[in-house]
Amino acid sequence: MPVALCPADIVESLSVPCGYQVDACVYGPCAVNATCIPTTSGHYTCLCPPGSTGNHCQYTDICPLSCLYGGTCTWTSSGARCSCPAGSTGPRCETDIDECASLPCVNGGTCYQSGRTVEGFQPGYLCVCPASYRGVDCELGVCDSSPCGLGGLCLPDDDEDRGYSCQCLAGFEGPLCGNDLRRCASSPCHGNATCINSTSNDDYSCLCSPGFTGQWAGLVSTQGLNYLKLGGD
Repeated sequence: MPVALCPADIVESLSVPCGYQVDACVYGPCAVNATCIPTTSGHYTCLCPPGSTGNHCQYTDICPLSCLYGGTCTWTSSGARCSCPAGSTGPRCETDIDECASLPCVNGGTCYQSGRTVEGFQPGYLCVCPASYRGVDCELGVCDSSPCGLGGLCLPDDDEDRGYSCQCLAGFEGPLCGNDLRRCASSPCHGNATCINSTSNDDYSCLCSPGFTGQWAGLVSTQGLNYLKLGGD
């Protein structure tokens, strides 16, 4: 029986010698991510993705771009490009992004964008706020937390180191209106003693005149000047 000598792309059949054409791409001759395209002659062509080369796309092509300031050359479907770190942009990452262009600082804050170092452009910005404002963008007023106690009115004041001053109600004093002068208003001390408001609690002290002693300085004493702090009862 004669033997059929088939071309390389033809498979011999028992019933039809040399009757089947082989799809050359069936066996995956191209490298990963490459596209195999069969040809009419029974051969194939490998269509390489960006970054690969060779008949079978088996070689990695060197990315041709020299990216600046920490940028990385990468292959995309449209070719090589620089992938820039935060803070920079441009074809080669050569341009600093101006984060202050959008005017992020409010309430009179001054915006300063981060500068460039040997490693590249530093992302971000800094808001320098007036004394009466706080927050990343100077969005918080110093009086928002109601720092003045006992009904005191908080007034923004850039001349104060803390950025505000407290206008106290009648009978109160102190930087935060925490000193209640009303504790001595009823003249609880006797014998011409001097009443002293406590700045740390709701108590008061009687500074006794010479010859008096006791909780309210109402007792005659021979011990001279006495200074007693009340404990309540």
